[in-house]
Amino acid sequence: MIHLLQNKIVDIKKTIIKQPILLSSRERARAFFADAFNNDSPKVNVMINAYDVGIIDELSNQDSFSKGRIVSKIVAKFAVREDMAKSAVDLWVEILTPDVIAAIRCFESEEKRISEDKLLESYSNTEDKQPEYKDLASIKEDYDAYYVNPTNSRKTNRIYIPCGYGNTDNGFYIHGIKRERLCSHQYGSIYALIYNFLIRNSCMTESDIPTYIKAKKTLFSIDYKNIYRLTIIILQLIKNNYVYGDTLLIDYLGEQSELEYSVGLINDYADMFCKIIGIPAVVLCIKTNKGGTVVSLDNSTGVFVEDNTSKVSNAREIWYGKKINYRININDLSTKAAFSRLLSEISEFPDFKEGQFVALANMLNSDGHAVCIMPTGSGKSLIFYMASFLQPLPIFVVSPTDILIRDQIRNLKQYHHIDNVAHLLLTDKNCFEHYTTQCSIN
Repeated sequence: MIHLLQNKIVDIKKTIIKQPILLSSRERARAFFADAFNNDSPKVNVMINAYDVGIIDELSNQDSFSKGRIVSKIVAKFAVREDMAKSAVDLWVEILTPDVIAAIRCFESEEKRISEDKLLESYSNTEDKQPEYKDLASIKEDYDAYYVNPTNSRKTNRIYIPCGYGNTDNGFYIHGIKRERLCSHQYGSIYALIYNFLIRNSCMTESDIPTYIKAKKTLFSIDYKNIYRLTIIILQLIKNNYVYGDTLLIDYLGEQSELEYSVGLINDYADMFCKIIGIPAVVLCIKTNKGGTVVSLDNSTGVFVEDNTSKVSNAREIWYGKKINYRININDLSTKAAFSRLLSEISEFPDFKEGQFVALANMLNSDGHAVCIMPTGSGKSLIFYMASFLQPLPIFVVSPTDILIRDQIRNLKQYHHIDNVAHLLLTDKNCFEHYTTQCSIN
């Protein structure tokens, strides 16, 4: 147990040195420690109590630092048990070593310089800019700013992924991929289903970890953040025609186990979608080769990622594919099991309600228009949620009032952990003549 705690402290220190912004505010610090200590509220709270009484400044001045004085402050101000306060201070002492404090002070100095530069710029530059927010998480709670008519300017030199794992991950950019207009892979539409399914939620938590990864029995914890990012990179490589046949040559500058889990996850989802469609499983092969595409998660080399620290947009680049012609046999047990697996990934429902599966299958099997009439409370919404994941194309849901649309989006987020959705709100300033669809559900 002591060894595991020491590993945790080492990981925390490495993360702070790499991203000192995590301790730049009380809100960010709380989010960071919630992730680090698996939402252990008592431990997180007392760590923040220590933060509030200025432990970072205290430890910056080692000559006057007194552990007993800090503990007494915490106990007096927050009515915390002395042993808990002492434990929190001990943790802070182990975390805030000189190299960590140096990284924090360096960040603070740079932030001060940038702030001063921006102040000077504001007097001379009147160009309209996108508003900036101190806390990216806060804007995601602002419905109008986040869900209504989301847009994203497409950059040729990077790909924006708004999806992150944990409270402090606000998504990332992928650099180094040469974009292609169309994916030429024979099974591009299958991989498009996987990609669009994986970018369904911008604020992933432990409950969003795929069952394939959860089922892995390993000696050490699996870093799903890395696996997710690597999986998205691999799918983007397929989308942009880096694959030869069914084989992708990669020179991955990270742990090989991460690459194995990422490829395994893609193939697991490919197997699920292929069973639903009714075709043999599509299998992606990866060969690690020094002559392959260089991929890194923490180096500016080859294809690499950059943390998003400023952009706020719910828009994402969905992968458009060809419409899939379904021939679903509702009596086939393996097909029904694959549908149930998909359902379990986006909800806590153990099975479909009566009529849902048949209605969904008939809708997907239709070559033209399809009409489904169901009573209130029978689960109509889930049918078009599921349909949106089973075609590599956007789906448009027509609702008579804005209130119902807001209610649908709230339910998608609350019960299904899906926010790949846009509220298309027609106004006198927006007739949608030039609007680009950048969410799966609209």
